[in-house]
Amino acid sequence: MNVSTYLNSGLSSCPKHIPSWFAYDEVGCAFFNESLKKNEFYYFYKFEKSIIKEYVQEVAESAPRPCSVVDLGCGNAEKTCLFLDEYFKTETSLSYIPVDICEEQLTKTSTRLTQLYRNQLVIQSLAGEYHDAIPKLMEYHGRKLILWIGGAFQNSNYPKQIKLLSLISQNMKDDDRLLITIDMTQDKNTIEKAYLDPAGHHKKLYWNTLNRLNREIGTHIDMAKFVLEGEFITDDQDQKPGAMFIWLRSLTKQSFMIDTDSLKMNVELEEDEKIYLNEGGGVTYKYTEKQLHHLFQQSKVEVVKMWRNQHIGMILLKPSQN
Repeated sequence: MNVSTYLNSGLSSCPKHIPSWFAYDEVGCAFFNESLKKNEFYYFYKFEKSIIKEYVQEVAESAPRPCSVVDLGCGNAEKTCLFLDEYFKTETSLSYIPVDICEEQLTKTSTRLTQLYRNQLVIQSLAGEYHDAIPKLMEYHGRKLILWIGGAFQNSNYPKQIKLLSLISQNMKDDDRLLITIDMTQDKNTIEKAYLDPAGHHKKLYWNTLNRLNREIGTHIDMAKFVLEGEFITDDQDQKPGAMFIWLRSLTKQSFMIDTDSLKMNVELEEDEKIYLNEGGGVTYKYTEKQLHHLFQQSKVEVVKMWRNQHIGMILLKPSQN
């Protein structure tokens, strides 16, 4: 991944943006995992874990027994272990392919699962972005259960969601299955409190975007000259999912330099100008059932089975036959 290319593109565009994945270095991943435990308003983690626990056996019964479990955006794989434990009730070994943008997190997760499952689990980790990893994943032989849980799917911008789902569908074999978890919450206040919680647990992750620029690139950005803001915005025509937008607003006219071997640029900001913390959209999306079916139709996937609770939809998908 060429980080300089993404920074150059995002910070020279209008409006300016920095890709959301840039916040997820080792420090950012630690902030995120801390927020999962301490942010009382972040409902997604609790309700997603609850729906997986409740229906993991039904998922295993509804999908062909996999030779490999693929884990897109694996993080610490805490909830993935619920699936692995279920399969190991009847299986003696499985291939596990975790994918993550953060190499440090990927190493930690692979090491922990090796210690936990020993030689039952054959781990083949893959670091990188989804559009690079997905074609490689499909080269593995045998049936695959592809997990896209933990919010990783909905944290891509909407056009990218369609593109990546379509890419998976094109490469899936008939007996492969994709399981995704989707936030189906629509209450504006509930969503905004989850991502901009009063105690500031989730905010540490967003601020890590600028902290990482200072830490790794030496930009000397004055954090006091920015304020973190956000809003949940729905689509007027109800075709696209609502999105939670997060941005850093400049409190004054200012500039900072990025000076590396591969990128030299001066970033100038006007007073009240925003830097959005995702590429071309919100940091996360919230679907209605109607919007989900529209997405699946565009992406050439079909619903095998769907489970629901108060906030989360968990959907098992297969490639469309049409």
